[in-house]
Amino acid sequence: MSFSIALLLTLLLFVAWGLGMAFISRKLAKAQIRERSEWSTVQGTVISSEVSYRGGYTDSESGHVPGRWFVIVQVAYEVAGVGYFSSQKWGMETDPRNQYLPGADVTVYYNPTRPGEAVVKPDEPSGEGLGCLALATGIMTIILILIIWIWSLT
Repeated sequence: MSFSIALLLTLLLFVAWGLGMAFISRKLAKAQIRERSEWSTVQGTVISSEVSYRGGYTDSESGHVPGRWFVIVQVAYEVAGVGYFSSQKWGMETDPRNQYLPGADVTVYYNPTRPGEAVVKPDEPSGEGLGCLALATGIMTIILILIIWIWSLT
């Protein structure tokens, strides 16, 4: 097999891998959101919140692209007399600075089988599974580079 055919096949494999990972991560996020929407709820208190803004930019073709607000909220809540703490990070389009002030009451969605697992916004995926997908993609990239290098030697 010539080097150019091997390179083309390797690149096609890499593209297929990337599309597969995107599909899997989207499925995982949707499943996580669906599962969380069925969790039990309890009132909690915001312990701390951190808000940041990642600015937009101006694109010569499409004009202004707005930035995004990011929120990290830590809450305290109680389930069956046991106290818990949880934190969650998510992005949003509008300014959230006055929504999650320390001391404010919030609805906390918690996993009834593991009450220590909780979120404030059940419709925001946590990205826990995405770390594993990123690691797998990195390993796949290394393997593909090795394949290309080995074929280039022949």
